[in-house]
Amino acid sequence: MTSPNPPLIDSVRNFETRLKDLRKRVKAEQVSQIAKKSLRMAAEELGTEWFSSIEPELKTAGVDASLLLRYSERLQSLLKLASPNNLRTRYLAVLQETTRDFGVISFCRFRPLLQSQPPN
Repeated sequence: MTSPNPPLIDSVRNFETRLKDLRKRVKAEQVSQIAKKSLRMAAEELGTEWFSSIEPELKTAGVDASLLLRYSERLQSLLKLASPNNLRTRYLAVLQETTRDFGVISFCRFRPLLQSQPPN
């Protein structure tokens, strides 16, 4: 029997899923600027969550600082885009760049944590 994932791993995987969902929703928009409040709020929530909980926990877990900096820059851009009427193409560029290799954090960096868990 495998043991459950540590809460941090589940949080990061959930965060990645929500990033991809936002990218899909923005991509489905047929307008040049994103004015829909629900999309802007989702972008703001993701950016805020990254800086308030995900990034600090990843630092504590020993994830490479340069990797975290790369994602922090992207999530800072997403936060800026959450203001009204930013270009759909800019949203897509930031979200594509962020989600493209997010698995580097969620899989490669967590392998040692998963392997070090005591069995149930």
